[in-house]
Amino acid sequence: MRSDAGLARSLPPDLAALATDPRLSLHDGRFHELNVDTRDKRITMVIDCGDLQVGYRRLTLSFEGASIRPDDLQRVAAAVGAEFRPNHWHRARAVTEVLEHKVDVLPDGRFVLRLRLWPFYRFAVEFSGFSLGEVPMADPRPARAGPSRHGLLSSVGHEA
Repeated sequence: MRSDAGLARSLPPDLAALATDPRLSLHDGRFHELNVDTRDKRITMVIDCGDLQVGYRRLTLSFEGASIRPDDLQRVAAAVGAEFRPNHWHRARAVTEVLEHKVDVLPDGRFVLRLRLWPFYRFAVEFSGFSLGEVPMADPRPARAGPSRHGLLSSVGHEA
């Protein structure tokens, strides 16, 4: 997570909060839902995140004028929806988590959210508009990623 005060001043309020507020850290966050509408260039991510110190919350990140980079929705779907059986590294079943997120301004004035996932994959969302919704959760994150129309990722307007 980037905490550059100069960057935060150049961002819209919701995006500055995502970039700098520790309560909104996506670290260890688990994808509940990811919707991509390529026709209208809208992306919605619902991520369950938090910890014992700041509490747990479900964040809804809504992007306008948005696209995913690299433009490979099948790989993004596989990465955000992956589940792993117990093995010698993990005693319990594990799911993909956000390892790191960074917010930045692109040279054309648009914004980018870069996500590095555990245990594999990186992708970015480039966008012109952003809004953030936050709902406190009484219990820690659910063990499994939530459903959507096509598993975890739903896509509208994408031609296969």
